[in-house]
Amino acid sequence: MLTARDNDFIRYWEAQRETRSGFSNKLLSGLPMAMLFGLPVLVLIFLVQFFMPQWFNKASQVTQHTQDGQRLITKEFIENPDLYNKSTQFSIGLFITIVIAVLLCIIFYAYFRMHYKWEMNEQLYKELKQKQKKSAAASL
Repeated sequence: MLTARDNDFIRYWEAQRETRSGFSNKLLSGLPMAMLFGLPVLVLIFLVQFFMPQWFNKASQVTQHTQDGQRLITKEFIENPDLYNKSTQFSIGLFITIVIAVLLCIIFYAYFRMHYKWEMNEQLYKELKQKQKKSAAASL
């Protein structure tokens, strides 16, 4: 015996299953949640590079480790500070690569999150239809 909620879901999913099964619908439906995870990464990169360049310089790979584990700026950079400034800046290619990688992650997450939700609804729909058939056969 199906509940009223189960019957409502069956009617809802019969009306929605075809429209929600398309690639573009899944992608567009999942974008808000995916952007919630992807955009802070890009914002953090902007903030660190533009507002805290000294911290970025310390965290970048232009330093060497001494034997006791301390980090020192290499001799080439002490003698030529212009080279130090150039090597610690994001290049355009690196920035574009990071943006493309984050956008691909957003698209991947958006599509597969909604595909997973569609599959779960489809599975529930099939289980309820099976249950509905069994209860109809039992009542005959």
